[in-house]
Amino acid sequence: MTEGQQYELQCDVHNVAPVQYLTVKWYKGQTLLHQTTFTDTIKTPENKTVTLLIRPDRADDGAEYWCAAELDLGAEGPQPHPTYSAKPLSIAVHGAQSECPLQLDPQRVVVRYGGSVAVNCYTSVLHKGMGWEASEGAVPMTRNQNLITWRVSELTEWDIKPVCYINPNDRGQCIVHLPVTVYKTPDSVFISTVNHRGPMMEGQQYELQCDVHNVAPVQYLTVKWYKGQTLLHQTTFTDNIKTPENKTVTLLIRPDRADDEAEYWCEAELDLGAEGPQPHPTISAKPLNVEVYYKPKHSNSTETIIQDDKDMLDCTVKVNPAPTYTWDHLKEKISSSVLKSSELSPGRYTCTATNTLGRDSKVFIVKSTGGF
Repeated sequence: MTEGQQYELQCDVHNVAPVQYLTVKWYKGQTLLHQTTFTDTIKTPENKTVTLLIRPDRADDGAEYWCAAELDLGAEGPQPHPTYSAKPLSIAVHGAQSECPLQLDPQRVVVRYGGSVAVNCYTSVLHKGMGWEASEGAVPMTRNQNLITWRVSELTEWDIKPVCYINPNDRGQCIVHLPVTVYKTPDSVFISTVNHRGPMMEGQQYELQCDVHNVAPVQYLTVKWYKGQTLLHQTTFTDNIKTPENKTVTLLIRPDRADDEAEYWCEAELDLGAEGPQPHPTISAKPLNVEVYYKPKHSNSTETIIQDDKDMLDCTVKVNPAPTYTWDHLKEKISSSVLKSSELSPGRYTCTATNTLGRDSKVFIVKSTGGF
């Protein structure tokens, strides 16, 4: 490979299932460079191909690139996660200077769509002319300068490919390409539930959807799912389209009672590398508060109470939707969840909490102060 030029590596993963639990990771040596997850819900084995763009420099000569396929099947799956690694690819890097006596500063640029950009191209050799070729900001060939600048005040071309060229006295014309990444942050990020409205039922499966509108380029986009401050999942993309796209990512959840009033949200992050804006541009969706319906369940099924002015028979249970309460072995019908032990005779009292999803009972054994 030639220093400063861009190359594409490819990782092929064969016959794996289910791919929604698959993560493909790229490494250089022991350093994690990138990881890709998949949203396919196909149950049967598939082949997956993931690519990585690299631009090696002289320090990368002899470096080892490799990829690993990891299946994260959750807490119930095998531990540690099944992981299969490719045989490392060792690369040889040659200096670009020996091929063309031009230097770019910077060697790569990242610019927001509509933003300004300026890159210097210079040489230390005698020449018959040098210049910039570009669809915007071209610089005509000049013979009496060793530094020329490609400059655009408002860049509006998504796939621009500027080239600096030189005609050295001792050889024919040579060129150096300037890699340009033009980006745009999303217009909006929106979260919704798929084919469902209203409260969710405990134990049922639901699908959340995150829509990211008008973002580019999506190969640098990561969509992350959170519950509260906990990262649940993240998705990257392999598309190499330069112009803005819309992306939709889904998340399957199975809420329980602890998730009642939980906040789910997603965010879109553009990681454009070291030359890109820091911190990474990130747009978050307005959180989705979920309401979970679940049936009553007492923390214990039996409780012994000694009659006292302060001791209560407390049948209150946290539940959604709110329950109704009924008591057995009482002379009159009472709907309260709390009774005073001092107003009852010794004996067994059963309280039942009921809502639309089910019921649960608790037995109170009331004893007199003498223990009877």
